[in-house]
Amino acid sequence: APSGLVGRRAPLASPLCLRGRRVSVRRGAAGGGEGGEPESKETPFWERDIGGMLFASLSGFLGFLSGLAGGVFAFVGNLSESLASPVDRPESIWSVKGSLGAPPLDSQSDSPVYSLGPFPVCTDASNLRLPGRRYTILTTAALPWRVGPAVNALVRALHLAKSGCQVVLRLPWVEPEAQEKLFGGSGRFEDKASQEQYIRQWCVERVGINSEDVPLEIRWYDATYVEAVRSIFPLSDVSEDLSEDENDVLILEEPEHLNWFHQGRRWPDLFRHVIGVVHTNYRVYLAGMGYDGLLGNPAVRDSLLLTFTSIVCNAYCDVNIRLSSAGGQLPNDVIQNVHGVREEFLRIGAQELPAEADDSQPRAYFVGKAVFPKGWTELLSLLGKGGCADVPLHAFGSGADFEAIVERAAELRDAGATKLEVFPEVDHIDARLRTCSTLVNPSTSEILCTVTAEALAMRKRVVLPRHPSNRFFVDNFADRIHVFEPGDAPSFAQAVRAALEEGWAPPLTAPQRELLSWEAAIERLFDAVEVHVLSGQYSRPSQVQSARLAYEAHAGIQRDTPSLSKLLKDATLKSRSPWEETLAQWRDTEIGKTLMTGQVSWPPPGWESALGYPVLKDEQVERKELLPLAKEVETTDRER
Repeated sequence: APSGLVGRRAPLASPLCLRGRRVSVRRGAAGGGEGGEPESKETPFWERDIGGMLFASLSGFLGFLSGLAGGVFAFVGNLSESLASPVDRPESIWSVKGSLGAPPLDSQSDSPVYSLGPFPVCTDASNLRLPGRRYTILTTAALPWRVGPAVNALVRALHLAKSGCQVVLRLPWVEPEAQEKLFGGSGRFEDKASQEQYIRQWCVERVGINSEDVPLEIRWYDATYVEAVRSIFPLSDVSEDLSEDENDVLILEEPEHLNWFHQGRRWPDLFRHVIGVVHTNYRVYLAGMGYDGLLGNPAVRDSLLLTFTSIVCNAYCDVNIRLSSAGGQLPNDVIQNVHGVREEFLRIGAQELPAEADDSQPRAYFVGKAVFPKGWTELLSLLGKGGCADVPLHAFGSGADFEAIVERAAELRDAGATKLEVFPEVDHIDARLRTCSTLVNPSTSEILCTVTAEALAMRKRVVLPRHPSNRFFVDNFADRIHVFEPGDAPSFAQAVRAALEEGWAPPLTAPQRELLSWEAAIERLFDAVEVHVLSGQYSRPSQVQSARLAYEAHAGIQRDTPSLSKLLKDATLKSRSPWEETLAQWRDTEIGKTLMTGQVSWPPPGWESALGYPVLKDEQVERKELLPLAKEVETTDRER
């Protein structure tokens, strides 16, 4: 029998809700009623928490589905342990998986799993070191939007092409009207050719590789920018637009993002090896997006997110690479940092460094996309608690929350809590940052932060929280990392002051430089995606029955039940359906507030005007007279 069928627990299943029941115990010989058993008494409808019951029912149902999916696919494993795993927990690139993408039971309990005799070589399809491999890289962002999926996907494609491999890089094309929200003052492109020219020029100037001299082709797919969730989503079906030579290796940058609403063909049926690279900790990112209604509840939101993410990553990928152990577990996942640092950062670190700024000028800085979940919430909170009031700090970023961040920083300065100044985004090699010796990066929302790697390459000291996303840096660059406990203001202040007191970090050692390079990152990618078949008839993870079952489940939602697909899409993209608009308006009425809270009193607010005559406050009304109204509302609620 295949191992790993059942995890340690079935996660996310909600406990039964007993809100609508009242249990009373009669005293008797056995401590209960006449038979010693507790007697259950139905609570009158008007005393129930109707809104709570409706929410609990939906939450419980979604929790049941999530728990069932977790049990069937055995993906999720120990979510809570994964999210809060300590930094000193050993990690390995080797990840032994069973037929459902989960570790065998012995490895889940930290018992050793042995391979006796010669270890099988990896399959040909997963051996990216074989000559003649061809790559298609599909990503969710493009320059000049300087985010990880845009920059890292492009540089990965350049280095693969530089090694002689044929590479097709597929980028999202967003209409010019939406580009202004994305790119700000970085540019507006009326057509794809002009944006491609910008990208190719960037490759020459910032990476030192002329993309015209290597076998790299850029192709576009139609996409839309959804401002509510600050993300780009495909509009066209890329699986129907592949050329004949795109059938070997597919790298999906952000596989969950690309496949949540995918309605096309199954990627493993089109490519020999499909790799997902997870860039974003969406669990943390979406928590800061201000959802309301059903998705405003973290348990429901996390259940939906993790269930559908696990389903699509199992359905469409052979191997899923997590850059660190931060975030939830995925089917067939391997923890490995497959990103590098551009040579320009390493060159700066090798140069003679400038003198540090004097005490009146900032020597510490922060760089991040100006949305609160990207480290700004933690930074402002820690500074607001005091301890660094005399430390000048400059922060740079652009994004949807920029104005709110500037306002909050001004409030903290006026209160005397900090000397933080916030400025629009600059490039990390900007001259204004050359005299800063310390990067302060309190973010815990990342999978792995590229800015931290760039700062290390430039010989800066880095202040980081003790968090799984920083494990790679703490393990390999301990001589220039200053760690503090997340949310602990005194620990944070101590780390900042210690880093500033030390000044510039010593030159990187040769192994440290190599570790940060893109050449080493490509080698780590090759290692991470190898598949070694220990038993069974299948040669790739996407062939097993559970992966095909996951695809059928996802495709069934997207194609066969369009109403459910639209509901999920509207909910996750923060769109409101007409029913939600109507319900929201009804909830704002006096009778709606009364019924949804379950606090029914007589006379109900606003009924005097409705009845046309005053109702005496001391009038005694039997509650049974409210039963017709109660039954009517209960029936309507149940139907909804």
